[in-house]
Amino acid sequence: MKRLHSIDILRTFAIIFMVQIHFVDYMSYLSARNNSLYDIIEHLGMLPAPIFTFLVGISLFISLQKYSPEIAHHQTLRRGVAIFILGLLHNLFNWGAESIFDWDILTLIGSALIIVYFLRRVNLLWMSLIVFSIIIFSPILREILGYNQYWDFSTSEFTYALTFKDIFLGWLISGYFPIFPWIIFPLAGYATGRAVLGANATEEKEKHAWNFGLLGVLLAFVGALGVFLNPLTNTDAYLSPILFYPASTTYLLIMLGITMIAFTGLWLLLDAKETSTARAKWTRGRFALPIQRYSRYSLSTYLIHHTVHLYPLYLAGWITAKDRWYYYTDAMPIWVALVLWLIFVVAFYYVLKLWDKVGGRYSFEWMLAKLVKE
Repeated sequence: MKRLHSIDILRTFAIIFMVQIHFVDYMSYLSARNNSLYDIIEHLGMLPAPIFTFLVGISLFISLQKYSPEIAHHQTLRRGVAIFILGLLHNLFNWGAESIFDWDILTLIGSALIIVYFLRRVNLLWMSLIVFSIIIFSPILREILGYNQYWDFSTSEFTYALTFKDIFLGWLISGYFPIFPWIIFPLAGYATGRAVLGANATEEKEKHAWNFGLLGVLLAFVGALGVFLNPLTNTDAYLSPILFYPASTTYLLIMLGITMIAFTGLWLLLDAKETSTARAKWTRGRFALPIQRYSRYSLSTYLIHHTVHLYPLYLAGWITAKDRWYYYTDAMPIWVALVLWLIFVVAFYYVLKLWDKVGGRYSFEWMLAKLVKE
């Protein structure tokens, strides 16, 4: 299968703006965020995680087409376990032992690869019903299982005891990126990939792309309607504000809709026809290669950017007050954090160029491939 520019563009957008929200959220003054600049950054920061996890599903479908069923089975399960363990190690290294079971996006992706793989043969209609059932029942599960007791909403921090119950519930429903409801994005991505990329004829692929794009418009509209109606109701379970923690019903619908629109729109523009003028112009353009590189090394970018901006904060905190959290969310104005984000994005691109020259050797993608294939 030819390289999909739509995936490269979306994955690069996701990683760059995920880096942005982390730089701003972790380093800028918490007390100085009541302004329009931070509102824009915060809303942009709500897009990367849904895009990333949606693309996990599409990439899984593409991967399964490349190998025999037996090889695909072993590689997918190994990849899922490896990313899950990598997520725990990332939490340990960058956040500390007390945060190892915070259930970040990497543990979600590792789990999702395995779950979606075992659901891969489910009829597309039933897969859609699973997605919508998860959206509907997640608020109920949060209520039943006591979601609020695990959160300090004043600081947006997940707290738990080191018991099997708390750890399991964190993974399932109450962590930063729990299975319920975040599994909907990889499931929807896989369903979209199977319908669009798995079709036989180009005309059929384009038809499915338009259908899924229009479904995305409907989902985003319903989500936005829920936000509009929220002040007129007494419930936040479904007609809710846009919330990231927990991922509210309106947030899920709007983000799923936007992601489906973005993927199908870009695919129709750049990938549906290999000989299209738009595809040729994009391929020759100056942004194609940088975006392709950031897409190819998105995992390395994700892991390394945490260390790059967190460890200087920890060091400064220890030097100043013998407390590594001393400057966390309290180090600088927002505009300074944005400048540092831009410097990182530009400087790290030259690291990616060097990695490309040696075939990605010793990048996290290279190491993951070694673990999965051997």
